[in-house]
Amino acid sequence: MERRALLLSLGISFLSMYLVYQYISTEDQRLLEQYGTFKPMVVATRDILQYQSIRPNDIEVTRVPIAMEPPGRIGDPKDIIDAVAAVPIQAGEMIIDNK
Repeated sequence: MERRALLLSLGISFLSMYLVYQYISTEDQRLLEQYGTFKPMVVATRDILQYQSIRPNDIEVTRVPIAMEPPGRIGDPKDIIDAVAAVPIQAGEMIIDNK
């Protein structure tokens, strides 16, 4: 009787460990797809005033996860160098196409 209970409890333990492993693997894959892939994003390195021309030393390129990518993202700094800022941009702020 004790042997049967021991085998039954071991079997249930292994089954539950397998199910937890499968769940963790699935979640890991989902999070890796969502947050593991990065895209370039242009960020201001200093405050840029309204109607001021954007210079190469005013910006830097960082990486953001695809899940946190804002609409209108600018990934190539060549697209905005010598452009005029439509609104004031603070240091560390992401530069998007409507600014």
